[in-house]
Amino acid sequence: MESVIIVMSLFKSPMLDKCINTLLSSDYTGNIIVSSYNSEVEYISSLSDRIKFVKTTPRDGIDPNVTLMHDSIMSLDKIYDNIILIHNDVIVPPLWYNSLVNALALGGDRVWGIALPHIWHKVQHRGRDYDKDISELSYSELIDKYKGIECNYGTYTTNSGQLLGLGVDMFNSTPERVVVGRWSPCVSFKHDVYLDAISKYDGNNCHVIELYMLLEMIKNNRWCVWCNTTPVIHYSGYDGIRIDNKRFHAGVVESYHKFFSYMGYNLEHLITVWSRLLCADNRDIIVDAINENSWNDIDHIFDAAQAMLDIRECSKCMCGSICPANNNIGHPHPW
Repeated sequence: MESVIIVMSLFKSPMLDKCINTLLSSDYTGNIIVSSYNSEVEYISSLSDRIKFVKTTPRDGIDPNVTLMHDSIMSLDKIYDNIILIHNDVIVPPLWYNSLVNALALGGDRVWGIALPHIWHKVQHRGRDYDKDISELSYSELIDKYKGIECNYGTYTTNSGQLLGLGVDMFNSTPERVVVGRWSPCVSFKHDVYLDAISKYDGNNCHVIELYMLLEMIKNNRWCVWCNTTPVIHYSGYDGIRIDNKRFHAGVVESYHKFFSYMGYNLEHLITVWSRLLCADNRDIIVDAINENSWNDIDHIFDAAQAMLDIRECSKCMCGSICPANNNIGHPHPW
């Protein structure tokens, strides 16, 4: 198994050095790519011969982090087994990569993406000096500060002793609607799957890999899951500058319309269908099966998802009141 880490940094973040140093001192021994629009970040490549800096240019209407991710991946000079994306404001534990490798081995070809659990520390005041203890304390000392804090989503699986599990997306408040295994400040996916997404769909679509994996994994009986290992610590709020909100919103709306034209499904309907089947209806069954390597036992869930997706009239949809498309919540319904 050969992986490459990509760290996306919009500017010279005070957290970047801490993030890189924890990666270099962990059980991950491969290469690290740091991608940014800002030339000031290039200094980071002097920390180790394992680090490469990639400078890219922002594009209108596209989330800048996605541009950084895409340009970094397309700059690779060979095909890696696994791409690992990590935010520039993340602290990783000393031991994490071997657990991810074991999770990838257990999942085999049935798993396209694996996210790592995380503790989410929300920094309330952007621009202030970051807490001194972040740079001075070790991972074990920092993680002790967060033990027992319920709001930090420390568990991503039904049973703590299982390696693979289903997670929740913290940015949605209704469990029945979230996409399981969708986002994490440290997430991995197969390199060839990403390249296939770009070849089939539009590389400028800011949601192309997420949407591709979500719909194509239903068609191909593949999973995106979580690895139940020691969590990373995400100091959210040190990500830096953002592009203009209007430009970003326009890019997101455009991507929704592209998604419908490419794939034929309303995005909100797709998210709701899949999340209901996984989070609400089959959670325990799925977690047990993926840890027992009994993937065929849960293939029927993909058939159920496809059947629900094929229902194009909201009045007949089993998702009912939780579906935002049915309630005119969020983006316009394109059916």
